Amino acid sequence: MPDLYIHIGSPKTGTTAIQHFLAENREALAARGILYPSAGTMGKAHHVIGAAIFPGRAGRLGDVSRDTALSEAVHGIGREIEARRPRVLVLSTEYLWGAIPPRQVRRLLDAFPGWTPRIVAYLRRQDLLAQSLYVQAIKGGATVEFPTWLERAKAGRNAGFDFNGVLQSWASAGASVVVRVYEKGRLESDIRADFLKAIGEEAAVPVPPENRAVNTAPDMTTVELLRAINQRIADPELANRLRRRIMGCSPARPLFAPLRYLSSEGAAELLAQYAEGDARVAREFLKDPDGVLFRDPLPAVGDAAPQDLGDRALLEHLIDLLPQLVAPTARAARPRPEATAKQRRRAAEKAEPVSGQE
Repeated sequence: MPDLYIHIGSPKTGTTAIQHFLAENREALAARGILYPSAGTMGKAHHVIGAAIFPGRAGRLGDVSRDTALSEAVHGIGREIEARRPRVLVLSTEYLWGAIPPRQVRRLLDAFPGWTPRIVAYLRRQDLLAQSLYVQAIKGGATVEFPTWLERAKAGRNAGFDFNGVLQSWASAGASVVVRVYEKGRLESDIRADFLKAIGEEAAVPVPPENRAVNTAPDMTTVELLRAINQRIADPELANRLRRRIMGCSPARPLFAPLRYLSSEGAAELLAQYAEGDARVAREFLKDPDGVLFRDPLPAVGDAAPQDLGDRALLEHLIDLLPQLVAPTARAARPRPEATAKQRRRAAEKAEPVSGQE
């Protein structure tokens, strides 16, 4: 039977870069028998399908019911399959990441009879994933400090910090699970090339150098400046515009560069909550007899930054950014008036504790 690969995330593991690559190389992939369908997508990803399957994300669908959205997406994909006759079908949406009831997983897999389902999941160590998701929430308008955000995220269904629980929902429904560990040195040099390797299609299409920033991550001082804006500016449109302009001229944090919202003790405490499940993931899906899922060391002892940098530090950071903020390139980045409603909707989505994208 032909293979159906469903890339489910997790968030903050290069998902946006992968989705942009697949969408922009749709024709070249189709020529090699790999279909990345346009049906069921929002932007570059299959978020319609994710929102139709994952409880709690139906709000992304507007007034369309989950059943109708899934039916229309599957019907559209079916037309593309009929036209292309692919040997491999690829879907990608991190909206499928989290604690999905097995019956909902089965609902999606049953929509593609005759295909062998294979799940691709990138796993980022929980303490690093949590901090990166928090930054994404601040970029979307959140105001709370990290400890409060973390407790809410752990209590929610969307977080997906229990990697074993997430993956077992898919495995119990009959899907094979392909696990990739999102650590430096354990992936291909480019996340897009790594994804092609994960689905066994390394030579499918060339992977050019990535010359653009995709969903960049700001440094911690910038994050705190954004949080101050979220707290003090009541107009969401104005706050969103300021955030976008500040992020547009702030230095991006390098890939894998650490955040410091958690000390080594805090990271160890968080990881201990999921240690048993992580060991099972390593043994079952990576065939590691020692049950070691992550290998990178924890942050140095006491290496955590204070959450509140203080008004003076934030003001000095803002002053440092002013030359770029008032430059013509910054003014040109101002969103068009007709786009603000869409931007507000997307900002609201990103502000949820764990709905961030990479």
